[in-house]
Amino acid sequence: MELLFMGNDSHSVSRSLLEQAKNAASLVRESELKLRPDEEIVATLVGKFTISLPEVDWERAAVSRQEAQLDSRHTPGVMAFHRQQTAMSLGEKVIVTVPFRGEREFFKIRPSSYTLNPPTATLERQALLFEYVGVQVDAVRSKQDFESRKGQIINCLKTLGSDFESFNAQLPGAIAPIIQEKRSRMEKGEGNLDSWGMPIS
Repeated sequence: MELLFMGNDSHSVSRSLLEQAKNAASLVRESELKLRPDEEIVATLVGKFTISLPEVDWERAAVSRQEAQLDSRHTPGVMAFHRQQTAMSLGEKVIVTVPFRGEREFFKIRPSSYTLNPPTATLERQALLFEYVGVQVDAVRSKQDFESRKGQIINCLKTLGSDFESFNAQLPGAIAPIIQEKRSRMEKGEGNLDSWGMPIS
């Protein structure tokens, strides 16, 4: 398992994405400006860079169990006489799988409000895995731990949603002037061709 929400902070991510959006606007070709109105180009770029957080489907959480090999040296309740040697014993692993939709990388971003005891989970492509290992996994304590981590994840995503709300709101206003300036420069340049007194190709 890995620590969640402990990577780059949300404000740094917002600044980086805003610069990427502006750069993408500056790279729009004049041929596209001739084919599409500003509003349509801006809407396309906004759609590309708008931040949509993952949606975790807690209602579809499922639990499974499998036999597991345990290292007795690190397993509470199992006596191991030779601590310097590997001593394996049989136990079990209980896995809670929770599907989500969206980009997994957002689970690594640190929200503006966080604790130094973040939730942990195994991040798969479209699921969060919560694993509990032991000779006999305590269902009550494991469920309590799962509910605690679930609450932490919900709160972190909620905070990230608030953090990125202002970014999404300012995105159109940051892109539109760049497109408008490019169009103005293109139209002025094409207008200047008339002064040559030659056929325009």
